[in-house]
Amino acid sequence: MDLSAFTADAWQAASLAEKTKRARALARALPRGFAFLAVEPQDSFGRRWDAALFALGDHRFALVPGGPAIHLGYQPERHPLALTDDDRESYEWSQESFDLPPLDEYLDTVLTPARTVALAPYLFEVAPISVDDAFPDDVVQTHAELARMLRQAGLRLPSSDEWEHALSGGAESVFLWGDTIGRRLDDPTRWCNAFGILGPSGYPELTDDPFTLRGADTGPLECAGVGRVVMRLAASPRRHEPRCTAKKLSHDTYELRLRRVCPLA
Repeated sequence: MDLSAFTADAWQAASLAEKTKRARALARALPRGFAFLAVEPQDSFGRRWDAALFALGDHRFALVPGGPAIHLGYQPERHPLALTDDDRESYEWSQESFDLPPLDEYLDTVLTPARTVALAPYLFEVAPISVDDAFPDDVVQTHAELARMLRQAGLRLPSSDEWEHALSGGAESVFLWGDTIGRRLDDPTRWCNAFGILGPSGYPELTDDPFTLRGADTGPLECAGVGRVVMRLAASPRRHEPRCTAKKLSHDTYELRLRRVCPLA
């Protein structure tokens, strides 16, 4: 199958009928158990996209378009974090109370750096699951063991770039809604981006690198009352957990989640 039909530009240019035809053809080439569901129009904070959705048992996957020049990471020159005076005052309180570095240093620590990458299209799991959900009949204790068992099913963990691209829904801003801290939204786990993928879960999520976790563990942040700027940054698709390891899947601090990838190439 010609995967160039699933780059962002080619997908956007196609009619809804043509997208449905392509998605049905793609489903026939997927590993056993996958089924095409629908192409559903999405509107995520004004970003519109026709999301192709597939099912693997009770789990949903969405098509993530590829491209030769995808912009990822925190881009202060193009998309600086826009703070109000109240936001800055809130961060100053957090900095003093929790011994945090100056804001620019903190952003460099918790957000990935700006970069341009080339990615092939892939299917990405819509909602995060636990390791036990992925393998209910097996005990999986290490990252290497998890990766091996996923490969046996024709799946794998996402790279850090794939995770970020999928979670951003193609947006280049700090958050799905833009570059401001914004008003408090009820439940970030219910936000659906333009690709049809649920936003950051509030748990660190696994990647193919056992030393790279994406997202953030919001439980300790919320319990500590760290302030709205720090808490809101946990909802950014640019967020990662620095200086962490997921080599062993049992953690005292982290309750890990994963989203599986079905590669198309």
